[in-house]
Amino acid sequence: MKTKIITMIAVVVFYPSQELKATDIDFYDDGIIQEGDGYDNVNVHNVAIVDMTGGVVSDFFTNDSSTANLTDGEIWRFYCRDTSTFNMFGGIIHQSFGVSGNGIANLHAGSIGQGLSAIESSEINVYGYDFSLIPSGSNYFLSGFWGNDDPFTLYLRGPETYPRVVLHEIPEPHSFAFLFLGSSLIIR
Repeated sequence: MKTKIITMIAVVVFYPSQELKATDIDFYDDGIIQEGDGYDNVNVHNVAIVDMTGGVVSDFFTNDSSTANLTDGEIWRFYCRDTSTFNMFGGIIHQSFGVSGNGIANLHAGSIGQGLSAIESSEINVYGYDFSLIPSGSNYFLSGFWGNDDPFTLYLRGPETYPRVVLHEIPEPHSFAFLFLGSSLIIR
């Protein structure tokens, strides 16, 4: 009996779990982060392209002229630096989101928790419709709808951020239906 208890305790204590697999990774070539992956630090270098379709990353950095595409998964802190590009089509950034150097962030969908900041010559492109901007001291709240009709609110942190945000008004999805209906009536 004593042996069984000691064995069960040893298995519980020493058996590796998903939480313990978190590690650091550097991408110098194209790669993917997918469901089940967990990393403490991700660094993307050179001209590598990394697609994140799931998983969890604590700190994610794009460097040099690299590209990161987020369609799903969770990132706690994201930093787009140098001349790198970040494309967000879904997923979640829970805390910090910073763009610096000549970095470019293209936001199409997803969720950004605690706000974003941009400095130097960086640029943040926001694609959506029905934008509303509310000043709050030297910060701003930008709300609207993504192209998939999901509502969003972005907290633009610091006086340097808002001048680096470019709003790209896309037609509401229902606009195409009205356009088609109107053009079919004109043809008659």
